[in-house]
Amino acid sequence: MKKKEQRLTKSPNNAREQPDNVDKKREEFNLPDVSSADDSDFEGLSQRFGAPEQNEYYAKVSGRYRTAKLLLTALLVLVIVTALVFASDSVTYANLKYLMRNLGDASASDTVRASVIPIEADGKIACGFFSGRFAVAGESAVVLRRIGGKQVYRETLTSTMPVLTLGKKYFLVWTCGENTYTVFNSVAAVKSGKLDTPIYAAATADDGSYALLTATAEYRSVVELYDADFSLRAAYRKSEGYVSAISLSADASRLALFSFRTENGAYTSCLDVYLTEKADLLLSVSFADGVPLACGFFSDGSFWCFSEKSLRIYGADGSLAACHLMPGEVRRIAADESFAAVLCHADGADRRTYILAYKADGSACAEALLTGSYDSLVLCGSGAAVLGEELTLLSFEDGGRKTAERKTGAVGLAADGSCVYCIYGDRAELVFGETDS
Repeated sequence: MKKKEQRLTKSPNNAREQPDNVDKKREEFNLPDVSSADDSDFEGLSQRFGAPEQNEYYAKVSGRYRTAKLLLTALLVLVIVTALVFASDSVTYANLKYLMRNLGDASASDTVRASVIPIEADGKIACGFFSGRFAVAGESAVVLRRIGGKQVYRETLTSTMPVLTLGKKYFLVWTCGENTYTVFNSVAAVKSGKLDTPIYAAATADDGSYALLTATAEYRSVVELYDADFSLRAAYRKSEGYVSAISLSADASRLALFSFRTENGAYTSCLDVYLTEKADLLLSVSFADGVPLACGFFSDGSFWCFSEKSLRIYGADGSLAACHLMPGEVRRIAADESFAAVLCHADGADRRTYILAYKADGSACAEALLTGSYDSLVLCGSGAAVLGEELTLLSFEDGGRKTAERKTGAVGLAADGSCVYCIYGDRAELVFGETDS
């Protein structure tokens, strides 16, 4: 214990002796005290030991590098100025919007969902959820908001009766019977398009491809298919019958055209499905079930078509999987990657309303009977919501129902996943679902 105590006591003493030893060494070699040194002391050291020699080779290389860097910068500025002067006609607002077409993919969305999202639009409106955001198209502007309610952008756009076609990368705003359309992403409007003929329908794919239905003097129906860079890929023309509905598969590999013609005083529907890579016809089938209403694709490649009297579901290979007759007048149709649902009003004084839902394999997954008149239908997760005298949520899994009060001024529904909003003239109110997404 005594030895350890001695070692512990010597250490501080040695530490105190170190400055004295340093001073002795400095006096022995006649060195200045650097603890209080100034510039003159270091100049004295340079005179005593000599200044370092300059390497002329590296000095020349460094000078030439600086000169080359300045010349390259000046050349770059000259090239940019020349390009702007001689190509000023090509530097347009449309080209700048084109450069923004992929910017929306990385932009973030809110994690907290607002129970009320404001709607600032005049006249007739079309609205829906797009990539975790809420889009509203009015007669004079298009507004995109986050699900928390904050406005992302507002674009001035004149449209007498706007139609909103929603996708995952883009959404389109157009007016039936007019020849202009605008493509938006989650950052801004990225394309303003114009056809020579009126637009009657539109469809989008997940990768940004889209299709437009029009007509010419030579052909009764023409469907133009565009890629995600807004270039025309192909045009599908029909000289017989009138196409009333079109749809693109999620990967844009298939295009469906649903048309009709009259035979012996009755309507005959025709469904044509094309493989878009080579424009090959996969399926062409006709049936006498009234006017065609809608068509679409499921995620597994199978597809469906609703007419006035029936629903037909086909497998990915084009084989008929199921045919279901409708119990009444078809009022609303809603579909997504997994389900196809329909709202039917039955004949009779009791005003019965049916909600029928079907899976991709053709089997029925829900059938509900409601009383009263309903005028809106949306799918939400594994269920459907309808708007009538009250709001009703139907589960496809267990058949359970939830109801909510319909307030004055309600005009429709919009769904974002399992969350359902009721649309009013100035707002969208959450009626089913949680505010935290």
